[in-house]
Amino acid sequence: MRVLSPISLVVILIMASAMTLRADDTLVLDLPPSQAALDVRAAERAKQKAATEDAARQAAMARQQQYSSSRTRGFSLPASRGGKRERVVGQLGELAHATAIYRSRSSQSGKLTTAPAGTYVAIEDEAGEWFGILMADRSVGWIPRSAVSLLEYQVVSPGSNAALPAFGGSDFYSHTAGAYFQGDSQRLISEAYRYLGVPYHWGGTSASGVDCSGFLKNVFASCGFPLPRTAAEQVGVGLPVTPDQLQPGDRIYFGTGNISHTGLYLGNGYFIHASSAHHRVVVSQLSESLYTRIYACARR
Repeated sequence: MRVLSPISLVVILIMASAMTLRADDTLVLDLPPSQAALDVRAAERAKQKAATEDAARQAAMARQQQYSSSRTRGFSLPASRGGKRERVVGQLGELAHATAIYRSRSSQSGKLTTAPAGTYVAIEDEAGEWFGILMADRSVGWIPRSAVSLLEYQVVSPGSNAALPAFGGSDFYSHTAGAYFQGDSQRLISEAYRYLGVPYHWGGTSASGVDCSGFLKNVFASCGFPLPRTAAEQVGVGLPVTPDQLQPGDRIYFGTGNISHTGLYLGNGYFIHASSAHHRVVVSQLSESLYTRIYACARR
């Protein structure tokens, strides 16, 4: 009987661990790839990464060209209720990743805060590689252009609601005989933008957290038009508005029977609201299936 040395046993164990028996009873060795194979794989990964980064740069350049062109043309809201055309606060953008917001156009300036990925921002100014965004205290903070994905939110003509879907049902909710809000819709929307990214908190009415009706209550109160506390109460204040007649600054309400949610219409099918699903104040589109399904009515 042949006795194997410890070294022979180690070699056999290593070889056994590197072998696989396939379904056709063929024994194959599972050896690590050669250095040449590893080099080929690394080169392929580097090529793929470079292609992805190039595509991202091209997309960013295209968005920037669109933004610059739009800035040249100017953004305008539909005519206000007094007939005067007004400019939008700024184009909306979404942070592609967590981003520091600075006091001025330099990363060496004081950092105001760090905003998480997915935060919506209202762009008020631009300079070189920086965007100036509206802060909650109405000041301007600065972030790198590369951190922002520009959104296609732009109101271009009076009464343009082509982006709205067809809503079913009828408005049987209580209301008043005339329009409630008689102020400046531009100021109203500017105030609403201040809350972008503020956390959703049921029952909340402060900058540290708001719910949908608390958000609208604060926005309208700041413009001198106080509203009741809950969405179910707020819907009873103001003139009914059909979807095709929606204007920026109108309040929109949702629910299947009872009113359970509200937001502020921005134009072109967009609205801003405190969303429990997104856990913060965000901009959404009425064409999204959820809102199309539960849209109830609007008030002015």
